[in-house]
Amino acid sequence: MSKCNLSSNLSHFKLNFKIFCIIIEERKRERVSERETERERERAKEF
Repeated sequence: MSKCNLSSNLSHFKLNFKIFCIIIEERKRERVSERETERERERAKEF
């Protein structure tokens, strides 16, 4: 395995890792927004 090939694989891995992190962040935000809507529903019940 040549060094050039190895470095290209590494950069590809880094790119995939960035995309993976972005997806995780998006999912976290979705969960948070779901919780917020649940809280709003609870507040609506109280009123």
